Amino acid sequence: MFELLRTVLSFLLALGILVTIHEYGHFWMARYFGIRVLRFSIGFGNPLLKWRDRRGTEYWVATIPLGGYVKLLDRREGPVPESLTAEEFSLRPIYQRLAVYFAGPAINLIFAFVLYWFLFVLGVSVLIPRVGDVPTNTPVAEAGFERGQEIVSVDGRITQSWEDVSFALVDRLGDTGQIRFEVMQADRGVPRVLTVPIERFLSDAPRDASPLDQLGLAVFEPRLPALIAEVMAGGSAERAGLKGGDRVLSVDGKPIDDWSAWVSVVRENPGRSLAVVVDRGGVLVDVELTPERVDIDGSRVGRIGAKAAKPDDDKLVRVVRLGFFPAAGAAALKTWDRISMTLMTLGKMVMGRVSVENLSGPITIAQVAADTARYGMEPFVNFLAYLSISLGILNLLPIPVLDGGHILFGLCEWLRGKPLSERIQQIGLGFGLSVLMVFMALAFYNDLMRIAN
Repeated sequence: MFELLRTVLSFLLALGILVTIHEYGHFWMARYFGIRVLRFSIGFGNPLLKWRDRRGTEYWVATIPLGGYVKLLDRREGPVPESLTAEEFSLRPIYQRLAVYFAGPAINLIFAFVLYWFLFVLGVSVLIPRVGDVPTNTPVAEAGFERGQEIVSVDGRITQSWEDVSFALVDRLGDTGQIRFEVMQADRGVPRVLTVPIERFLSDAPRDASPLDQLGLAVFEPRLPALIAEVMAGGSAERAGLKGGDRVLSVDGKPIDDWSAWVSVVRENPGRSLAVVVDRGGVLVDVELTPERVDIDGSRVGRIGAKAAKPDDDKLVRVVRLGFFPAAGAAALKTWDRISMTLMTLGKMVMGRVSVENLSGPITIAQVAADTARYGMEPFVNFLAYLSISLGILNLLPIPVLDGGHILFGLCEWLRGKPLSERIQQIGLGFGLSVLMVFMALAFYNDLMRIAN
């Protein structure tokens, strides 16, 4: 129940922030041009809270927190008093109306840039892209990858983290050819170039396939002893009687060699009673342990609430911290990188080079929001920035009912010298709504399939 509540609240927090930012873009631009704003609403339906400012704008926090809107004075939606004609929206020059439509998505992109800027100034902790165990008969094994190597670039793009590697690989979705990696061994100062051949990369991969998994890349993990450093209050480990300092020797009679093997057993046995033997200060102790069931990324796994000892290897994580102005440049580059990746993925999806199974809906977004919030402010802010970019780009698509569709109608009016007929606009809106409903249905279906699997 607590997990569900955290998931819902994290989703609503992320959505509320992004919707407020998006609608404020429309609101600010309309106010800038002197267009009267009748209502600024976060959510749909009846208001839970409402107030009015001195310029006559109503502010609502409504009952259905799944979006928002800005209502402008518009003669197409009702009569306009003669005294307010100068503040009416539809009679404004086309460039002003286009600017109002564009301001919502634009401020989402600007907001992402500001968040990345904030993170780079504050300092971003990133997982160094050091290669873990390399399974045989995988593309990276055949290319010559070895455990302990650090990936310093992918296709010429510098990679300071596993996130950078993942995004560089996502850029190659649907491609055929080679991926060029530069890797460096910890005890050698000269980078090596390794190439991995791909054919329609991830086009026919299973649902939720990871680019790293498809190539055989694993995150480096030091081989830690199965020593419990800390037991979390209220978890399965505490209820079973495990204590900090216990060293796990076996589970159901099978020996446990290291922490990774211990974690695997726990994750693979949600809700199942396990007979665990631990070494507690030289004394063997039998413990009956039942990992609790939790849902992570659509999969049900076991969790007991115990932490490992901190690894001695301090080269697993690096902190990227930049000065005020260099951080702005890095934030701009990262924002553009995410924009181009989103556009390229959408384009490949339209061309059929990437499966529509990659679409995610509100359930997946809620789960990711909850997971990132659980790990602290930095991951959540990073996720919020990426989601803001996605929202901005999707709203700019030339689909009627979206901001991009209104911009498309406005550009047609600009070129023709007069608006499109009401009939054409209604047909366009109906088509746009149908397309949007199909995409939403696909996204929901993908979400449900991820949970089912």
